[in-house]
Amino acid sequence: MCELRSWGWIERRLNTADNGGFLMRKMLFALLLCALLLNGRGAAVASAGAGLEGTVTHGGAPVANAVVQAGGERVQTDAAGRFRFPPFAVSGVERLVDVSVVAPRFGTWKLADARLVADDTLRLTVELGRTPVTRRQSAPRARTQTMETTQSAGSFSPSYTSTETGSVTTPPGVIRVWVTGSNVCDPNAKGTVVNVDFKQYVKHVLPHEWFASWPQEALRAGAMAAKGYGWHQVARGGKWPSLGADVMDSQCDQVYDPTLSYASTDKAVDETWNQRMTRNGAIHVAFYRAGTRDDGANYNNDIMYQWGTEYWARQGMTWDGMLNHYYENIVISATTDANLRLSAGAAVSSAAPTWGEPFRASFTVHNYGTQSMQLRELYVKLRGPGGQNADLGGDNNATSIAPGSSRTIQVYTPALAAQFPRVYGTWTLTATYRDPGLLISPGLPVGVEGTSTTRALSVAAPRHASSLVSLNNAGPSYYEGTTRDIRVQLRNDGNTTWHRAASAQHNATRLATDAPLNRQSPFYVAGHWLSASRVQMVEATTSPGATATFVFRLSGNVAPGAYTESFRLVYDGGAANKYAGAFGTTVTIAPRVLDDTTPPTATLTTPRYSTLLSSALQFPVTWSGADTGSGVAGYEVQRYDAGWKPWLRVARTGATFGENNQPVALAPGRTYALRLRAYDRAGNMGAWTTPKYTTVPYDDAVLGYSGAWRSVAASEYDHYRRTTHYADASGARMTFRFHGRNVAWLAAKGPNKGKAQVWIDGVHVATVDLYSSRSQLRTLVYRKYLGSRNAYHTIQIRVLGQKNAASTGARIDVDGVAVGR
Repeated sequence: MCELRSWGWIERRLNTADNGGFLMRKMLFALLLCALLLNGRGAAVASAGAGLEGTVTHGGAPVANAVVQAGGERVQTDAAGRFRFPPFAVSGVERLVDVSVVAPRFGTWKLADARLVADDTLRLTVELGRTPVTRRQSAPRARTQTMETTQSAGSFSPSYTSTETGSVTTPPGVIRVWVTGSNVCDPNAKGTVVNVDFKQYVKHVLPHEWFASWPQEALRAGAMAAKGYGWHQVARGGKWPSLGADVMDSQCDQVYDPTLSYASTDKAVDETWNQRMTRNGAIHVAFYRAGTRDDGANYNNDIMYQWGTEYWARQGMTWDGMLNHYYENIVISATTDANLRLSAGAAVSSAAPTWGEPFRASFTVHNYGTQSMQLRELYVKLRGPGGQNADLGGDNNATSIAPGSSRTIQVYTPALAAQFPRVYGTWTLTATYRDPGLLISPGLPVGVEGTSTTRALSVAAPRHASSLVSLNNAGPSYYEGTTRDIRVQLRNDGNTTWHRAASAQHNATRLATDAPLNRQSPFYVAGHWLSASRVQMVEATTSPGATATFVFRLSGNVAPGAYTESFRLVYDGGAANKYAGAFGTTVTIAPRVLDDTTPPTATLTTPRYSTLLSSALQFPVTWSGADTGSGVAGYEVQRYDAGWKPWLRVARTGATFGENNQPVALAPGRTYALRLRAYDRAGNMGAWTTPKYTTVPYDDAVLGYSGAWRSVAASEYDHYRRTTHYADASGARMTFRFHGRNVAWLAAKGPNKGKAQVWIDGVHVATVDLYSSRSQLRTLVYRKYLGSRNAYHTIQIRVLGQKNAASTGARIDVDGVAVGR
């Protein structure tokens, strides 16, 4: 038989005869064989997974985005400071890794030799500080494999008068722990008293005393012992009154480390928490020692052996049996006076469910006792007409039920079709509150079922049918290149629910092309049907008697003519044993695609001068189109530059000519021509519009001035190109020589403006009054046609220093001059 020995024993044997030669090889081979055959529970070893998770905090507040590294893997904490690694591979019982936690502004936290246990999860509670922290996880004290005493008895004078420290029937809320940070027993060690939640204390003691890899029954026995020892010390007023502490965190009592626990050990504490172990009406102190492997003997009355619990668990003994084996005259009972019983049920959503249809069942549990109690075990099962058995789960709710209160639990029953192909007839639903020996309900022996309730269910065969409720257009007519939306409503005349999405329990109900079934439709529009042959239902579910809606779009990208499209419902998906053929009424649509041969018309609008925008040499252009058939699909706009050249091909109806990303940069003094045409969805192209012309003025900065003129050049002014010249004294003149057929003066008008004369080629042609009750910028105040031929001319603006009676000043502005050729 393969036995696991300590490494010290192996080392001593290897240092004996033959200088470790033949004997050494023999021992190593035996060890390798043992490692391959046994784990900590005596089962065959295979590569298994181990979990690692936890929280990172500082001063109790979560630390987000901390980097946690372990075993070559790396994760980050979430907003709540939580982290979780993917499972680590473990060959054998456990694997040692080093863990580090790094976060900005905090010292690095390290844990050496973190013990990852196969099929278990190590849970870390990391508290970061400003300085680095390095810890090492030691093996549980049970590794000693000796008769070592793990606790000193101290004086035994139990007292149960304090309500704050619990009672004989109720565990204490907190325990005062003298925290030294060391597991070595030193009664004089320096430390600090910390008030610890009692349940958390037990959870962070158990993995440091018992191996997490041991069977669950052994861990439950250990949880009872650790809880009983701590409960006793609190109830007696504390083992260390001079320190103001109930227990130490070292081997003087029980090793306590708030840094880590395991899912298995936490589970053992939770499962036995509502149990108490008493002797003569007092909480039993529960001393224990390490013991030796594979030894279940009771060496000394009233001392439990840790390795003995591992041995007895492998023999099939329960945790309460172990406690009675090691401790004399103890009583195991519930920690409260609650009394849970099923009081109502099973109420079902349908007493005659359809095969393949999910349904719900509800049950009520009532607390007839005098103290709160948690519902831990509720079993719900279905038994079929041929003995088929479906386990529907139960309830493991940790929320307490107050005395005299009830709780109703709902269980969702999945479709029977997923497990039992076409099993119709009478099924029996059973709900039982069971005490598995983990949480004893007063009045029920350990492991005996409590009250049960049953309900007969008549499972009917499925029926699939539908009828047409509405169709918005059975014969749509529309032009080629366009689309038409169709809306179909069908009533569920069967007895099974229709679902939009498929799952493991049910298929999706969809409207499929028919005649023949499932063919690809020529009218399919990508993004509007589920597929080329399937239309998806709008509603998430449609129960029997309700109406389902199917909305899809018909494409006109086919040759003009008359067509027929037929649809029927199908079940689409991979759920087992579900009806998958076409069913229900046929929906027929007769679309008629019309021929469109008439091209669209278009209108182009451009400004006469490019002064609508002030910041740059560019101007807005707008256009529109009309089509009596399929509708305008888009536009082509061309610009003239030594011949017509493309500018835009777009569907929108406006743009800015001369923007930086365009292939043309506008120049002062130039006139630009644009033209437009539209095209429709059927591909007809319209005629080009008559060209439109826009002139770009010369800015005031390039003109000539004499007299007392001043200039403004600031980005906050909204003059043409952000500049203007102005004068208000008589005799100030602006003179500009140009080549063209017409000329225009660009200026500002306003409440403080005066009068000026316009002279062209030495002839006085006009007197212009720039007064306006409101300011008007970039305004054409004077325009003159000079003849049909381009020629050289001179324009002169003469400031008169005059104003009309309503003006507050005589200011004259020159913002620019526009020349037409």
